Amino acid sequence: MNKVLLTLLLGVGSAAASGSDLNDEEVLAMLKEMYPQTFKDLQGGYDVQQDRWIYKYESEGNCLDCGFWVIIEDDKDNPAVRIVRDG
Repeated sequence: MNKVLLTLLLGVGSAAASGSDLNDEEVLAMLKEMYPQTFKDLQGGYDVQQDRWIYKYESEGNCLDCGFWVIIEDDKDNPAVRIVRDG
């Protein structure tokens, strides 16, 4: 699966941009705080190979190299957010 097609780079603030050692739970907490309307404003598409919808969200900031890719998945009954570290 091509994660470039399924995800957009998401800026999660200066801590992530500076390369701090945040774990996935901390990043998820930041995302929930910074983007409370995320699930409302998502754009998505159906991934035929995986038989699920993949949603993506892009930060309005200009984070060029934050090091985080975010895939927001909804497999009909069990929505989930997965963070993929880039690099």
